[in-house]
Amino acid sequence: MADRIVPLGEKRLMDVKLGELGSWLGKRDFTPNGILGSIRNGHDRYYNKYPRPTHTVSNSSMLSPPPTVSNSNVSPPQQCLTVTCPPPNSI
Repeated sequence: MADRIVPLGEKRLMDVKLGELGSWLGKRDFTPNGILGSIRNGHDRYYNKYPRPTHTVSNSSMLSPPPTVSNSNVSPPQQCLTVTCPPPNSI
């Protein structure tokens, strides 16, 4: 089955031949509402093709801070490396 004939003003830029480019530009709507409408159509076309991910519990858990290491099991650093060092004070 043959493709239907699309009016020149409704063709996309990549479908327009080089000889038709001047008349295609003349049929475009360059008013502020026309420009905003084309931006809106492009935005809608993009987000219909690539939908936004929904916010779920797994997505919100990625934003939580990482767990911290507690210092209760860490011994204090040795200040003296010789054999004559006094033993550390025990609490």
